[in-house]
Amino acid sequence: MISKFIYLILGLLVLQLYPTGIGPVENYNAFNAAVQTAILLAAYTAAGFGLFFYLKNRVTAYEFLRPAQRYLIMSYNFALLLVYAYILFYLNWPLIWKVDYPVDFPGADIFLDYAPYLAGIILSYLPSYMIERRLRKNPASLGAYLNFNLRSIILTALLPVFFLNFVLEYAAQFRVMSFAFQLYPYMEWLLLISLFLLVFYLSPFFMRFIWGAVAMPKSPLRARLEGLCAKAGIKCSNFYVWNTRCGILNAAIAGLSGFTRHIFITDALLEKFSDDQICAVIAHEIGHAKKLHIAKYILLFFSSFFAVMALTYSQPDSSLVLINITLFMAFFWIVIFTAMSRRFEAEADMYAVELTGNAETFASALDSLAELSGGIRNMPSITHSSIAERVHFLWLTVLFPEYAAKFRSHMKRLLTIVFVFFFAGLAGTGFIISKEMKNRDKQLVQLYYRDLDYYGIDLLQQERYSEGIPVMQE
Repeated sequence: MISKFIYLILGLLVLQLYPTGIGPVENYNAFNAAVQTAILLAAYTAAGFGLFFYLKNRVTAYEFLRPAQRYLIMSYNFALLLVYAYILFYLNWPLIWKVDYPVDFPGADIFLDYAPYLAGIILSYLPSYMIERRLRKNPASLGAYLNFNLRSIILTALLPVFFLNFVLEYAAQFRVMSFAFQLYPYMEWLLLISLFLLVFYLSPFFMRFIWGAVAMPKSPLRARLEGLCAKAGIKCSNFYVWNTRCGILNAAIAGLSGFTRHIFITDALLEKFSDDQICAVIAHEIGHAKKLHIAKYILLFFSSFFAVMALTYSQPDSSLVLINITLFMAFFWIVIFTAMSRRFEAEADMYAVELTGNAETFASALDSLAELSGGIRNMPSITHSSIAERVHFLWLTVLFPEYAAKFRSHMKRLLTIVFVFFFAGLAGTGFIISKEMKNRDKQLVQLYYRDLDYYGIDLLQQERYSEGIPVMQE
């Protein structure tokens, strides 16, 4: 699911490359641009039906194609980025409401600019349903599959983005805020950081409603899960059943503190797994909280954020700034985030065994996950190592304590590196902004005296010498 979030983020990065302040284009036809966009998206969807129909008929007969089909799906998803870039830069899609049909509503521009890519993602779920149904042996209807993806992935990822953009644009409509953003651009960044932290802190409450989760009823299983939290010393606000209605086997923990921390368990996980296996899976999620992985993700995010700020302020007039930022963010999400996420998952696996004291049960839960998801044991995802690798790592840490100790030392060094990058980025950004502010102050002083000279000359031309001479002398 996280991998789909990353594709959404990459689409936003492509959008950031589109130049701001672009004016009318000669011979531009908004209707033709809209029609060509619709044709491109229809062709992309048709290509998806062809690809997934081909894979559907071979995925069960030739098991060695399963890793290959995942790479084909990744390529298909990546192709949408190219289609979107063509729509943006060649068809000039944003000009439809920036020039031809202006829309004056805070936050509407980013939604409308992003609409073709969002439509492409939604349309891609239609052909992908064939292969997902075959792989997962999933009896869910197409409507349930689309509903799950729209609610749990698209809304969860994009609503915060659109909300933050709406608040920033709405604030900029006030003259004082607009002047402050223009005079001191870093104030906009500070407001963005504050809003992000607020949204992130409250996100578990919104996730509960977006995901259609209901409180888990009192039961022996819930009592066991509460006992695991107590044993780990982790406070949890509540446990929720995540009604996916399409056979998704998953669990998640959200929230930084006990008041906001929720644990979500999908309906399929409760149905297909034994109580012991469910406890092992939740112990893994508790491991994320115990090892402060969410807080570490925030540190990673802000490390990249400060790097983007440094790139922005170090070359404020360079046309390559957006390209550099996009390349950096792509590298961050695809390489750095992937490496860190897989290590966090391994650390949570280790903790799950420590908490439950039963490696066999957790290994069987991983094997059941692979079997019920299509039998794919050797295919990693962006955020997780493959099931086979995770089980192998698990037994290595159980059978060879020195291997587990070595991994713990590795994680401590990794955390040190994250802190170094965070504080280095913070210090570097502060230095660059301070330098920028000094230059801005010099420019303001120059503008002040220039305007003062113009005012004095104007007074002298009006023969108001008693007023003009003191102004010129100043």
